[in-house]
Parts: sequence; C-alpha cells; structure tokens
Amino acid sequence: MRKKRLLSATFEQSKKVVSKKILTEDGAQIGLMSSMSFLKRIAALLIGLFFIGLLYAVGVGLPRFILMEPEETRMLSESTINWIHLIGVYTTGITEKLLVFHIILFFVNLIRKPNYAFQLAYGNLTVILLIMEFTTGILPFIVGLTVGAFGWIGFALQLLVCIYLWQSLVLSSVNQLKQQLYKEAPAGKDWGDRLMVLIKKYGGILLLLSIINRWTFNFGEVTKGRPDIFSFLYGWAFLLVASLMIFMMSMTLKNFVAAFYFFKYQKEYRQFFNVTNEQWYGKWRGKKMDKKKQKEK
Repeated sequence: MRKKRLLSATFEQSKKVVSKKILTEDGAQIGLMSSMSFLKRIAALLIGLFFIGLLYAVGVGLPRFILMEPEETRMLSESTINWIHLIGVYTTGITEKLLVFHIILFFVNLIRKPNYAFQLAYGNLTVILLIMEFTTGILPFIVGLTVGAFGWIGFALQLLVCIYLWQSLVLSSVNQLKQQLYKEAPAGKDWGDRLMVLIKKYGGILLLLSIINRWTFNFGEVTKGRPDIFSFLYGWAFLLVASLMIFMMSMTLKNFVAAFYFFKYQKEYRQFFNVTNEQWYGKWRGKKMDKKKQKEK
C-alpha cells in the first residue's frame, strides 16, 4: 500500500486543512507578506531589512568581532566569548548567504504576483527562509551562553528537551495534519514519551551535576575557567530560544501546508470560496477587471 504523504492529498481532502480565513492577513498568519497591496509590500520590505540588519549584527558581526572587545568592557565570561566565536566560525558564512538571498526575495516581493495564491506561496517560502537564517544566526550566541554557563553536559540536557519539543510539536503536527487529511488513526506512544520520562527522572540530577562540574572539576570541558554568577540566568538561553523557534516551526508548518494546497488547487479554491477579483488580483487590478466586465455587459 502506498504511503500517504503530507502534500499528496486531493482537493476534497485538502479542504480539511484549508479554511476561508486564509484569504485574510490574519488567517494567512504571515503578516504583510500575504498582501497584494504594493504599499504593504513596501512596508514588509522596510521591516524585513530592519530585522535582517539586526540578525546580521547578532549572527555575523558578533561572532566575528567579539574577541576584539576590550577585556575591561566585557560582560560575558572568557569561555562564553570563546565559544560564541568558535561556533560562529562555522555558521556565519551560511547566515550571511541566507541573509543576502533573503534581501533579494524581499525586493522581488515588490513585483506583482499573478494572483493571491502565488503571493501566499511566495510569502510562506520567505518566512521559512527567515526561520532558517534566524536559527543559524542566533545559534552561536545561545549555544555559547549555555555551554559557557553549564558546560556541554548542561547543554546536552537542554538539547534533549528541545528534541522532545521538536517531536511533540513539529512531528506531531505532521501526524495531526495527516490525520485530518486522510482520517488516519492517531498514533500510540512513541520515543518522545519515553525520552520525556527519562528527562523527568534524571534531568534534574544531571543538570545539578553539570553545574557542580562546571564550577569545580571541569571534566570534559575545553575551557577550564569558572563562569560568572550571571551564567545561572543566561545559561538557559538555548532552551528558551530553541523552544520558541520550535513552536514557530510548528505554526509555520501548518500555514505552509494550507498555503501549498491553496496554491496547488487555486482554481478550485477560488470557485469554492467565491473569491472576488479584488481579493484574487489585488484592489487596483481587481477593480479594473470588474469595470471591464461591467462595460462588456
């Protein structure tokens, strides 16, 4: 029997994940990137360039130049700074390329799309790229903070929690969407549940041991210096930011699937939702087509 894939549903099946709310900015859930208005797309460009600038500063500039900061003005421990720089060596090039590509996408977005389905698909792809570059951009900073504070053992524990969150939010979203599309039976317990049991049982003890190790023996740690007292606060950076990113990914996945089917069956959905010319082609072009249609009558 052929395995049912997430993006292989028929039009009738796709109705279960595509609602009429997708025709609005709030329903599309990608903000100005779904708008057919030229002015709103300009606003999206300006906002996007602002955030790209911030991301460049954090994801590229910070890892590259953090070692140049004078020691007397440093607020982070030496080990944390070294880790941010070291991880950035491997990620800044990727982040830089993604940012350049994203700038191009923002400018291309100013070009009028054939219809709303194209604009929606384009906007969702742009948002996915944004999540990718945010992930690579923020990674050196949050991993450096966490490893510098709790060491690799503490980081590994936070990573395990994030793996569980990935399974429970993103992978479960995939299963839920398949259940909606194909009316599949819900899956039973999986490895994510077993992982969470282990984390609940041993996570606290291992985290305590990792903190003690980081402040005393430093077994398995590359940097032997002690972290500062504020490390107990910023040491949770990876878990907090990664959890937020995973939640965003789960939401983006649902939006992408809906946008994909709306694009794939755009003719059918336009008729099914009774979409007006103004909604489908934009206000200016839609009104022009309506006037032309009235004259023909």
